[in-house]
Amino acid sequence: MPLKKFNYIDRDGLCIKRVYCKVCGGVIVDSVVIEEKQEKRGDKDFIIQKTALKPLTSYDEIIIKFADGSAHMTPICKNCKQTEDLDLKEIYKADMVESLKEGYSLPFREIKSRSK
Repeated sequence: MPLKKFNYIDRDGLCIKRVYCKVCGGVIVDSVVIEEKQEKRGDKDFIIQKTALKPLTSYDEIIIKFADGSAHMTPICKNCKQTEDLDLKEIYKADMVESLKEGYSLPFREIKSRSK
């Protein structure tokens, strides 16, 4: 099954704004306002918002198991988690690309299976 959202993280600079299911493209994590205040700076008014990431009810995770015995957990929606023919190589590749954007790299590994 091909991925609809290979680049599954929306960022504003270094801040993550939204996370999508890589398989179907649905939003699974969104930023929500947790505090808002108005400030005046000189003659201008500003609205300052503090936000936090919140997993939505559709959020779930799968664990990809590798031939060397290691494992990798990755976000996915609850509906897509039930899909038997997930392309685990593409899902892990998407995570590898996102890790590079965050300044680290995931190693190449041979995929064995996934958790249910």
